Amino acid sequence: MADVSWLVTGTRSGRPIVVAPGGADPSDAVVRVDAALDGFAGPVPRWYRATEQIGYWWVAIWVVLAVAVTLTTSPASLPWRIASGMTIGLLVTPISLALYRLVARAQARAAGAGSTDEALRRAADRARPSTPDSARQVAAVLAADPRSERRVHDLAWRAAKPDPAARKELEGLWEKADPERAALAKRQVAQLQAELDQLKADGKA
Repeated sequence: MADVSWLVTGTRSGRPIVVAPGGADPSDAVVRVDAALDGFAGPVPRWYRATEQIGYWWVAIWVVLAVAVTLTTSPASLPWRIASGMTIGLLVTPISLALYRLVARAQARAAGAGSTDEALRRAADRARPSTPDSARQVAAVLAADPRSERRVHDLAWRAAKPDPAARKELEGLWEKADPERAALAKRQVAQLQAELDQLKADGKA
């Protein structure tokens, strides 16, 4: 990704986000867009952020709890109680994390917009989701011509609207800045399209 302040990678979604040229501080809008791209229509609840920070320790926590339960309630032999407790803990961990995420999303939706699409629309005047392709193109163009940053910023911002004309102009600058990679990308797209056309002709798509 280009090393510019107006094109950032979302810490939650991992998606490129482009901020509006000029204007007010876009930090809050970037956070909201990043959360929306990760499925949260409003602010991510603090308790859920805390559970995320625990990370892989959730596995150990659930395994210890499950083993403790089986040791005190199961009539099986000690090795079987330990083994079954560990198995239960490993099974419960992903289920519990999925449930936490569902609850957190519902809470975020209640505290924010009605949907992630609405959240993105609300922030669209200050921050918009971009694409990995756009980020790579911006990086290539700016590496070849750093003085074009203002123009490239405007194109990346409008392309994220999306604006087909801005998207085409940005691609044109990229083709000039990195013709080899641009040609390779075009060949790959053409090959993929040919495969899709063949699948359709065969009645498989």
